Amino acid sequence: MEDQKLPGLPFQEVLDSSTNPFEELKRLLQDGKEIIESSVIANTTGRYLSRAKGIAIYFPCGRIDNSYLTTEFAKDSLWPEFLYEVLHGR
Repeated sequence: MEDQKLPGLPFQEVLDSSTNPFEELKRLLQDGKEIIESSVIANTTGRYLSRAKGIAIYFPCGRIDNSYLTTEFAKDSLWPEFLYEVLHGR
């Protein structure tokens, strides 16, 4: 495949490689997915998003929902205390 030069294109090295750029992009995306999956340290889902997974940070705007306080992560970490300090400044 002849090299294509597109200015400002992310992943330019994918297009510069001698492999199929779509296969290389697929490989890079799979690598990224595996990095995310290995970074997840706790997984809690709700009734409406029971198959949710990945990385999320619970950071409410106004108040900490009571249901959050029942999660294993909230029970085992200082995150609720941190949120309370940030939200209420005490």
